[in-house]
Amino acid sequence: MKSKKKITNQEMIKNFNIDRAGTRLRIIRTLLGLKRPEMAAQCGLSAERLRNLEDLKQKLNEDDLATITESWAFTTDYLLHGDPLRLDRDTPQIEAAINAALVSSPELFAQAAKIADILAIEPQGAALYIPEFRNVLHVQLKKLIQEATKKAKSDAR
Repeated sequence: MKSKKKITNQEMIKNFNIDRAGTRLRIIRTLLGLKRPEMAAQCGLSAERLRNLEDLKQKLNEDDLATITESWAFTTDYLLHGDPLRLDRDTPQIEAAINAALVSSPELFAQAAKIADILAIEPQGAALYIPEFRNVLHVQLKKLIQEATKKAKSDAR
């Protein structure tokens, strides 16, 4: 039986590449504030398989991709190509970012409240109809993803 080469932390840092699906999984897990066993259970993989994918010891295959994308609100395109991450609005971190953006701008909150009354929905959902609010939220989410990427890189060390 051939022994597997152990990847050192230095190699892992060197191989930490945003273009790799395993790296993106680590970023998503970090962004969502999940421990590896929690994410593994939620996306249908074993914790060991998820660790190997995140640590770039194994490559994501079609079965993994199908399992993950059936369970999660982000798309295959993000994992494979780095296209924009589309998280469900009900994700706690996204909901917190929406609320923070509304609190930071009373004018946008007032606009969202008016739209909410017309559409009979909550202000958080109504705010997403306001282009200026979407721009503010985009900036906040971009910061969250950058922070998650930095944390994921430091975790890889």
